[in-house]
Amino acid sequence: MALFIKLATGRRMPRLSRPLRPPQSIRLTRGDHGGVSSAAKPMKRAASPSSTAQVARAAKQPPVASAKLHSTTEKLAVRQRAIMENAYGVAQSGQIAASVQTKLRGLGRYGQRPGNGAVDGNDPADQGTEGLFDDGSSNDAAASDGLAAGERLALRNKMLSSVKEAVDTFRISAHFAEITIFAAAATGPTGCLQGPGLSALISAAPSASGLSGARLEFREAVAAGVGAAFDKWRSGVMVPGLPWYPAFTAYPGPQAPPTPNVPVPLAVCPSAYAAEITVGSKVAARIKNALPDAIDDSETRALCDNVGNCVAAAASAWLITQTVSNVLGHGPVPTFAPPAVPTGPVVGGSVLPTPCLTAGGGFPVIAGPL
Repeated sequence: MALFIKLATGRRMPRLSRPLRPPQSIRLTRGDHGGVSSAAKPMKRAASPSSTAQVARAAKQPPVASAKLHSTTEKLAVRQRAIMENAYGVAQSGQIAASVQTKLRGLGRYGQRPGNGAVDGNDPADQGTEGLFDDGSSNDAAASDGLAAGERLALRNKMLSSVKEAVDTFRISAHFAEITIFAAAATGPTGCLQGPGLSALISAAPSASGLSGARLEFREAVAAGVGAAFDKWRSGVMVPGLPWYPAFTAYPGPQAPPTPNVPVPLAVCPSAYAAEITVGSKVAARIKNALPDAIDDSETRALCDNVGNCVAAAASAWLITQTVSNVLGHGPVPTFAPPAVPTGPVVGGSVLPTPCLTAGGGFPVIAGPL
């Protein structure tokens, strides 16, 4: 009994000289049915007034052990609730992070290196590494991923707008050269379409101005890749004897003056390298080849594929909608001999270097899904 009281209260009780016995005022008897019943007899002595007052005061005091029990139970409940909330928060944040990484995988650099897990700023190999869409303003993974998604979309759209502005600038000065006219037909060798290179025009486009760091490097890669693709396409453009000048078949004069051609779609001037600008994988391959090592990873290459597909779709539409017009042809009529021969065909005619792609709505922007 003393050991139990010590464990329960933490205090050592004095050793008793004799075992405890029930009060004499209580007699334990066995009932008729074998149960144990208690019968309390009247006290042999009346309680003194002092003992009565002590009993009354004890009845008014709150149970100390019960209050401690309730306090301990409440503390345990609060701690259990905090543990459960913390566990739920950890699980929820893990689910959000996993969801974000799943949705945004392959669309840009989000603080991860492919195959090696998260970038550790304490790792010397990771120090100085700048992600293509990470401006370093936040160390929170979810915040940086949200910013990266917006930056990815904005950068892609800037690249597409820059390509449009560059092609539209090219259209203003593009012209045909080395065209030979015989009667109504105009013939031009491969490479007869002249114009400025597209790479410099993309780099100087207003839509891509103000970029720096990795984004600037990506813009230069797009400029080099798309520019090279368009230059290759242009080097193969030819004019395959198109009937541009029907009036030159029998012109009534010794010299045919500058006359505009019959407008035709640009697609009827074929190029052996048309696939360089109409096949997305070919455009993307040129962009990837121009990527610097600092941003050349699988996620940036995925964005290159997206830009390449959008540019190829726009170029395919542009070749059909773009009109070739105002190609001013002229030339002599050597057989003209009035009155016996009052008319004759133009032989060995040529064209003036006038802009010929100014008509039409320009190069479109086809922004496909990311």
